[in-house]
Amino acid sequence: MTKSSFYIIFFALNFEKNAAHKWCKYKVYVYELSNTSLCDYSDTLSSGKDERRSLRKMNELISAFGPVDPVMPNCMRRSNQGSAARMTEYQLKHSSCRTFNAAQADLFFIPMFTAVKGNKEWRNICRIDEQEILKNLKFLKPSTACRHFLFFAKTFRACSTGKFWYDPNDLRLWQMARLAYDMPLDLPWETDLSLKEIPFKENYRNAKSGLIDRGKGFYGSERIKIRNNKTIIAPPTTSRTETYMVPFPNIYSVPYPSSIHWSSSNIDPIALRFPYKNRTTLINFIGTVGKRESSKLRHRMHHVLAQFNCSNIYCHHSGVSHGSTLLTKGNSIFCLEPGGDSPSRKSISDSIAFGCIPVTFGYATAQQYSDFWNSDMRVDISIRDMMHGPDTFLLDYLKAIANNKTLLTSKRRALDKVKKRFTYSTFADHNDAVDIILDLVHRHASHLDCASSWRKSPSTFFSSPRLSR
Repeated sequence: MTKSSFYIIFFALNFEKNAAHKWCKYKVYVYELSNTSLCDYSDTLSSGKDERRSLRKMNELISAFGPVDPVMPNCMRRSNQGSAARMTEYQLKHSSCRTFNAAQADLFFIPMFTAVKGNKEWRNICRIDEQEILKNLKFLKPSTACRHFLFFAKTFRACSTGKFWYDPNDLRLWQMARLAYDMPLDLPWETDLSLKEIPFKENYRNAKSGLIDRGKGFYGSERIKIRNNKTIIAPPTTSRTETYMVPFPNIYSVPYPSSIHWSSSNIDPIALRFPYKNRTTLINFIGTVGKRESSKLRHRMHHVLAQFNCSNIYCHHSGVSHGSTLLTKGNSIFCLEPGGDSPSRKSISDSIAFGCIPVTFGYATAQQYSDFWNSDMRVDISIRDMMHGPDTFLLDYLKAIANNKTLLTSKRRALDKVKKRFTYSTFADHNDAVDIILDLVHRHASHLDCASSWRKSPSTFFSSPRLSR
């Protein structure tokens, strides 16, 4: 038996031991789409290709969470950043929280977009007709719509070709909760700057008039134009482009998956190996600098850090974030998390899982994940100060926090309280990302009108007629 095979079997046995964990707040009905016309869109986990249940479960585990990373085989995997939806599907399918009786379900999960695909593939898939979705979701009724949720493991923009996503006609599709790695904000990314100071944008007319432009630097409601009965994202406005505000209803931001996956409910594997008192790296940045206009912040950050030949600054300019590179976060106090093509990134989840205080820039990143974190456990830096301040600003600012032991300890304690929320466990676990997601969807359902109907009459909530808006 090879060393890697031993690690995989060890992790599998550990998973089996914890799979019996009975923590369960809500009963969740998971749609089985493999035998429906949605199977080409969902690419969900197989339910019967392997004869042996244990082998099938092992293949599903690797498909969802990635192979074990040998640098920390007890809790670390080479997880794809687009796999959070599949992780959620795996946990719900193999958890005691799952129910096969829809009448007993508190929530309904639609595993439609759980595959790992590129933006071009998703743009084509998201053009699916609303009726195609509706006819395969037999329990999507007016009284249960707000308790349905789907998870699109990309930025919300990547599915903007689908009308069911940005402005559905059917009220049931409108009321369901949608999860994505970020959500629309009707404000510029760099809201701490005046419009004239935004370094990413040249034309601000539409922002001033209340219509949020799709151009680089803004992250709000999209502009759509109609061409040959197809909805596509519009470029900056021209006189011949029909534009209007797009609702993107009920979209909630959830974190990218960390590469850390707890194998026990109560033991933090990172705290044991990387105690705070042994950390020597002040600043850590892992990621590409990029060539796009939206990467100007990263270019500025790279320029600033290059001015200092310090042993306590670690920069790794690569998109690779696993193995020994990722372990450097465990020796770091602050991890820089500048936005790129979108405000959120997988590195935020990895940093938090490793106990490295995330440093965010601007409004949009800080406003994501409102159910998962707060300002007490991170450092929010003004883009104005970063872009236009002295080269020593970033280093001096973070050094001041590090030298203030009371403030630093306070942030670490706050981070420890939410650390687990940024990890997707391989079993139904209290306070991990999936548990917080279920809380979020349940609260969403409670705030909508359909919540009262099924609570008053749970035995008849499947008898209501279909309803369209």
